[in-house]
Amino acid sequence: MVEGGARVIQSFLTSGYLVDTLIITTAPVLVGSNGVGYGRGLEQVPGLGHISTELLGRDAVVGLKVTP
Repeated sequence: MVEGGARVIQSFLTSGYLVDTLIITTAPVLVGSNGVGYGRGLEQVPGLGHISTELLGRDAVVGLKVTP
C-alpha cells in the first residue's frame, strides 16, 4: 500500500517495483492554485486496464490491472 498523490503514484510505478494491481482513491480536491499534475515520465508507466470504479460519497475508488 502506498499513500500519496500524483507524484508519489508516478514515482512508485516508474521505480521498477513489481506491481500487478492498483487501487487508487481520489477526492475532488485541488492542491494549490493549479492542482498537482503528473508531469514528465509517464512514458515509463506500464499499461493499466480498468477493473472497476466505485463512488463513495464524493470520492472515487478505481481498480486497475497493470498490463505488460
